[in-house]
Amino acid sequence: MKNKKLLLVLVAMISMMSMVLTSCGGPKTIEDYANSDSDFQQQMADIEKQNTGLHISFSGNTVIYDFDFAEMGSYTESQIVNDSVKSNLENALNTMSSQYASIISQMEDETEITGVEMVVNYKYGDTMLATATFDKNGKK
Repeated sequence: MKNKKLLLVLVAMISMMSMVLTSCGGPKTIEDYANSDSDFQQQMADIEKQNTGLHISFSGNTVIYDFDFAEMGSYTESQIVNDSVKSNLENALNTMSSQYASIISQMEDETEITGVEMVVNYKYGDTMLATATFDKNGKK
């Protein structure tokens, strides 16, 4: 149940980011946009503060969401680092593929920045639990 809540939070944050990106034009990459807009930077910092364990970063045209369950504090390593949870997280990423694709497509259309990708990482400390890369067509 907590995984579904986490995914809903992610979708809400991505939607909000998409709306923020639409308010301005000009930069060639998402990273350029993030680096050039102090309001956007503050909004991303606020999202991170509201969501313990979430770290948002940008690299070229890639938006990176790192969710660290160790920082969330509500899970122990033995609860999270196992094949069952990894499988559930991978299934959740697959299930969300069309939503991520839609958000990315909207971001590209409204910002006129093409080739945007999103990487979603689920971690426990340094241990990668599940990861996926998405573009406007879905999971890559």
